Amino acid sequence: MLFSQKQNPGKVQRIHKVFPKLKIFHFFCLMFLVLSGCDQDDDKIRMVEGINDDWVSLFGEMILMDSVIVDSILSGSGGDKILLDTNNDGAVETLYFIDRSQRHGNEKQPLVVKVIDQDGDMADNPEGDQDSDLYIADWFGDGSIDGVIDYNDFDGDNDLDEQLLYSRGEEGIMVTWARDFGDDNKLWKVKNYVYKQYESQWDCDFNGDEMFVFTFLYDGYNKLSPRNEIAFAFYDLDGDNFSEEAVRLSGKDGVADDLRYSMDIDNDNHLNKLGHHDYDFSLSCIGPNQLPGSALTVLNIQSIESGAVMDWEKMRETVKSLSWKPIHLTWDENDNNINYRNKNFERWEGVISHENEFVRGVGSPSGGPFNKRNEVDVDGSGAMKLYFSEVDQRIHLFGAEQGWINVDFNYDEITDFMIEMSDENKDGFIDYWRYDVDADGVPDREYKNPDASKNKILEFEYQAISSVYNPALENVLINNQQIIMEFKRILKIYIPDFTEGEIEAYFNGQILSYGAHFYQLGKKIQESKEGQRYYGDLIKERYWHLLNKTDFRNHPDLPKVKTYFESGEYANLIATLKGI
Repeated sequence: MLFSQKQNPGKVQRIHKVFPKLKIFHFFCLMFLVLSGCDQDDDKIRMVEGINDDWVSLFGEMILMDSVIVDSILSGSGGDKILLDTNNDGAVETLYFIDRSQRHGNEKQPLVVKVIDQDGDMADNPEGDQDSDLYIADWFGDGSIDGVIDYNDFDGDNDLDEQLLYSRGEEGIMVTWARDFGDDNKLWKVKNYVYKQYESQWDCDFNGDEMFVFTFLYDGYNKLSPRNEIAFAFYDLDGDNFSEEAVRLSGKDGVADDLRYSMDIDNDNHLNKLGHHDYDFSLSCIGPNQLPGSALTVLNIQSIESGAVMDWEKMRETVKSLSWKPIHLTWDENDNNINYRNKNFERWEGVISHENEFVRGVGSPSGGPFNKRNEVDVDGSGAMKLYFSEVDQRIHLFGAEQGWINVDFNYDEITDFMIEMSDENKDGFIDYWRYDVDADGVPDREYKNPDASKNKILEFEYQAISSVYNPALENVLINNQQIIMEFKRILKIYIPDFTEGEIEAYFNGQILSYGAHFYQLGKKIQESKEGQRYYGDLIKERYWHLLNKTDFRNHPDLPKVKTYFESGEYANLIATLKGI
């Protein structure tokens, strides 16, 4: 039985009864056009028999569009939407309509959508919903299925728990699966019923407790094979529906090719006005690694058992137990974790490493080569452990042989300043620092501090890291402010016409013009504690370099100041500076 908003039941019933004849008529007309070589639009020729066979093999005949109903909607004779009772039980369970929502744009119009109710509630609310409905999309209304979305509710609360996206790929039907474990009922948003990253990503959730697999390939028979991200999982550790950890694992057939594990270690995602993501660092790790069967699971998709993917609950402990090499720490020093080319929102994927001579990138787009602290453990000897160094008041990658920061303080994509680090005595700790304050290739300050007692090993666990990082950040902010103030005071003694340095001047004012149009990236960095710490370190280093070019280098307290500065004993440094 069919119900239309603009037709009486009698008229609609008559249309439905002539469907078999019309279907045959349409088929022969189309075959004539194809066989005669008539120059028809490709999208209309795609209506020929067989174009939807792969969809039928996965979903069955229910997936197909009723051409009479589609023609009725396209012509306007059937109204804006049509409801059907296809099994004649007295309750509607199928809806057809043209989706003219603004988010889809006009490039696929007319966008014909068929909705199949899978939980029996369409009779109460004659619309599609997201608690257990199947949506089938036909671009241009040409009869070819272009995208399918399946929504499922598992806990009976009539909202979204699982979402599957189906689309055509070069090799066949691609399936993306997502599960909402935290029950915030938000997952993917799409355009024209398919996911395109650069068109749809900022409307998606990617937050809370959830996971997706991107993608499975359907072979047209009875196999669904994971192709790339066998688990992209998000973890909300404090229950605020914002993820503090994002863990991405890629590979196939139970083998992990690489891992990226990101943390929002200061838990300031809820303060980010440009989106609910603010990851601070990541470990990007290279395999391959055989995944233990106990940590794997399979999914049931259209009654087909999928290839193995990670179990969301077991993922974090599993990936930490594996042997990775190399391991690349990427720390977002200026709190600006964006695609540096497009200069937009904070990345939802985590902190994406930039390819370098030691290790390939894991994922894309990267955060770029600038203003990220990079440390590489080439042989994986540190086993994903971190440590806190009292020398530079930073958290480092245990086992890293070298590290660097390529500084671009004014965002013109030209290196202004270089910081390099290395482990000279091969004990797993950075012990040699080199500062090239003008990026001329010649270090302006070098020092060694091999005292291992200055370092505290940290397990790769959120609470263990955050409990050290956050107090240290607060202390550095206070100390930097006082050290810079004392450096400037002493500089004025030795340079009467001393004026504010270019990095400090930029951070105090000009940075506001960076990304000012819509995104206000400069303002975000200026107000961020991490941004303030990063620029404070750069300003402090430039002023120290300038002091050592004045007669201050002959001051009797210089050796003491130098020792305190190079060992991170900031309280003693400040006290000594105040006495000068």
